Amino acid sequence: MKLKICIVVGKHYNDAADDLIKGATSLLDKYKKFEIISDYGPSNTFSGMFKEFADRDTSLRKHELEYKVLHAPGVFEIPLLISINIKKYNAFIALGCVIKGETPHFDFISSAAINGIMDLSIKHEMPIMNGIVTCLNKDQAIERCNPNKKNNGGKAAQALLHLLGISKEQNEAK
Repeated sequence: MKLKICIVVGKHYNDAADDLIKGATSLLDKYKKFEIISDYGPSNTFSGMFKEFADRDTSLRKHELEYKVLHAPGVFEIPLLISINIKKYNAFIALGCVIKGETPHFDFISSAAINGIMDLSIKHEMPIMNGIVTCLNKDQAIERCNPNKKNNGGKAAQALLHLLGISKEQNEAK
């Protein structure tokens, strides 16, 4: 089976978004072909839905991963793009950056995006990883988004792989 992952990225801060994408995709590229390595989860999870068949035929544990990147104008629009595409993918990674300014706009935008992502994940019982970086300034954004520094894009991808039972390495994205 092919695992289809959609990376939805808010592009308001292009440099930060590009770094987050690089961090996530460089890790996902290592798992283009994979085998479920963890214990099977509940039957409605990706790692659990093949248990009945994989117990009889171990070749069914081998899978392929593909991903697509969709661009949103900013992080506020990420939940909408996920909602529109929810039936086309097995999992999502939300990426983007919000930098605090002098008004409460930062709080409204980041809260709306993060709550929207969580609501969709719970409603559809689907893994949607939150890789939206909230920062007080541009220096923090650079540090957190850069794949050679804190690599939050890679960390979001790693969390997804771990959740799906594809990788046991929680710290691989560092």
